[in-house]
Amino acid sequence: MLHVQTISENSEDIVKEALVFRDLAEGNFYAKIPAHSQGIKAIRILKNKGLNVTATAIFTPQQD
Repeated sequence: MLHVQTISENSEDIVKEALVFRDLAEGNFYAKIPAHSQGIKAIRILKNKGLNVTATAIFTPQQD
């Protein structure tokens, strides 16, 4: 199982990044998505595409 953190800031780029990671991983892959407004939007899109997703917590504004 491989968990990879996305670092993009808008939902479209997060989705693109997660799909690239999924294709590179070729296996049991989870996209780690920041739990902010754009991340939540990306999570919905990725789940509809059948990807495994982990939402990552954000505790400080510097993490966003």
